[in-house]
Amino acid sequence: GLGDVTVPEVGIQAGIKYMSRLINDFDPGLKMKDRIRFAQAAYNVGKGHVIDARRLAEEQKLNPDKWFGNVEKLTGKK
Repeated sequence: GLGDVTVPEVGIQAGIKYMSRLINDFDPGLKMKDRIRFAQAAYNVGKGHVIDARRLAEEQKLNPDKWFGNVEKLTGKK
């Protein structure tokens, strides 16, 4: 509903709104730096994939609340 996202200013605003939504979709109890990292990954690979990777991290005794060295290993993205 923002207009033509091929217009740079509109596309930037759309990207900002989407990233903000993704950041807010993750547990507010997480450290902000990890919420941002999860949101960046979700932007690239999809939120469902990040959620699945967090679940798998927990199953593999990794920390599902930390990106580097934990959830990142299970998404294929660094």
